[in-house]
Amino acid sequence: MPTIVAGRPAGEARGGRMMPERCRALAKSGKPCAAAPLPDGLCRWHSPTWEAKRREWSAKGGAQRSNANRVRKQIPDGLLTTAELRGLMGLVLKGVIAGKLEPGVATAAANVARAMIEIAKVVEVEERIAELERAAGIGRRSG
Repeated sequence: MPTIVAGRPAGEARGGRMMPERCRALAKSGKPCAAAPLPDGLCRWHSPTWEAKRREWSAKGGAQRSNANRVRKQIPDGLLTTAELRGLMGLVLKGVIAGKLEPGVATAAANVARAMIEIAKVVEVEERIAELERAAGIGRRSG
């Protein structure tokens, strides 16, 4: 429950002059909250009627700061070239060394990178075989 400042509703006159409208509650610092009030005199951060919405905002904010989301923001859309993959793994290594990335996340990223390289090798071999088959006239026929 928020603390009410001097029992006054927001915007009530004090000493003959109008106080600026602001939330009636105190911030965690103990100072009056400076946010704009809602009709109940409290702001979105202090009003009990906004409790569920604040929890939703908190959960969404937590998800935005997750390791997976941070990594996702650093990876370009689409397929990565070998050079891009090498650069990304360099960033992962720097992140671990700087303490900004957990070693477990780096291990997972390295495993995925290793798998991507293996897939690229298989695709390259398949493309070469298909090219040789086309050149020899023995390619697979569809239809």
